[in-house]
Amino acid sequence: VQSALQRVAAGVAAGRLVPLPTVSYSLASAAAALRQMSQARHVGKVVVSSSLSSKPAAGLGRAVVTGGLGALGQLVSGWLVMHGAQQVQLLGRSARVTAGSVEVMCAASSSQVIISQCDAGSSEDLAAVLSTQGQLLPVELIIHAGGVLADATLLQQQLPGVRAVAAAKLSPLPVLLAASQHQPVRSVVLFSSVASLLGSPGQSNYAAANAGLDAAAQASQAAGIPVVSVQWGAW
Repeated sequence: VQSALQRVAAGVAAGRLVPLPTVSYSLASAAAALRQMSQARHVGKVVVSSSLSSKPAAGLGRAVVTGGLGALGQLVSGWLVMHGAQQVQLLGRSARVTAGSVEVMCAASSSQVIISQCDAGSSEDLAAVLSTQGQLLPVELIIHAGGVLADATLLQQQLPGVRAVAAAKLSPLPVLLAASQHQPVRSVVLFSSVASLLGSPGQSNYAAANAGLDAAAQASQAAGIPVVSVQWGAW
């Protein structure tokens, strides 16, 4: 797959490959798009797109991000701040952040950024963090972006590495899902990986842990809880 994609990329860059023609419809015209496709009156692709508002998180109360002080946590937190979330609460075990990162977030918007030292796998820690004491708004979005890596080939995998990777992904889940039942949570978003779908060399423990996230999301959806697991590719 990699070599095929490299050939495609080279062909596009050199102008030898030209994209198929497209006919675009807005989401409000999805019925017309389906009608055209069913009648085979198109050449190329029929595209239905939804344009996001300039502030897709506008009106969102409090968003809680586990692993919020890591690279992915700060990236998604910055996106939430930039797009209008009122409060963004970053959870991390150490409560230490990259110099200047929070200041940049705060300068980008009127959002309030809150840093909380919290072990997301501890029900006591999370109960305290997810409370609505003081100036904290009710929690409307939970993003579980925590994770660690302990890469090794399959034959070299050791129990401590499996435990550490699984714990970062799976230990917070019961507490987060239970907490979501006591707040007006619109959605719980779990950061999984395409490794759980396709596998990843040297990351069998990571693939298995993310597959656990995917399975938990499916079970939660069946129980009526608004949980989604996103199998991210490369960042």
